[in-house]
Amino acid sequence: MSDHGCVTKRRVGLMVVASWLLATVFTGLVVWRAVAVLDSGTRTSVLSGAQVSGLLASQTPTASGAPTTQSPGVTIPPATTATASTSSAAPATSSSTVVASPTKPVSSSTPSSSPTASPVARTWSVNGGVVSAACTGSAISLLYATPSDGWRVKIERRGPDSISVEFDNGDHETKIRGSCVAGVPQQTTGEHD
Repeated sequence: MSDHGCVTKRRVGLMVVASWLLATVFTGLVVWRAVAVLDSGTRTSVLSGAQVSGLLASQTPTASGAPTTQSPGVTIPPATTATASTSSAAPATSSSTVVASPTKPVSSSTPSSSPTASPVARTWSVNGGVVSAACTGSAISLLYATPSDGWRVKIERRGPDSISVEFDNGDHETKIRGSCVAGVPQQTTGEHD
């Protein structure tokens, strides 16, 4: 009778473990689905390096040298200009981006500060990542902040008066501050070890 008792105990034990495992998997799936449903509209504008590369690769210049838009609302011109950095470390680069609504034509003219002005965006590549911001008049908004491999991003301010983004890899810290000057995003970069 002791063999029958051991077999019964094993079966009960296996049923308990199987029930626990099934309950854990089911609960995990329910939580995962709930987070996916609730999180659908609350994502931040942080893009991965692959997403940024894909967006940049989807842009093609026309024969006249003017940029065209492959994805609705984003235009990246073919040239990149250097911007002075506030520290002696690696300078940041800036590439212009004009953001327009899909129903309006993309314009490369200098925007006015009138309420009908199209937003003007700038993208800065600095030590630690890439930051993009847009100005509509005097209001600035963070479009995205993407850390480089091995770096973390901390978004301190998203606008409308200024933006502030920090990249950190444990040994080095790069902080970007941005504001609108005459309707165009301007940045300053500080680096600390």
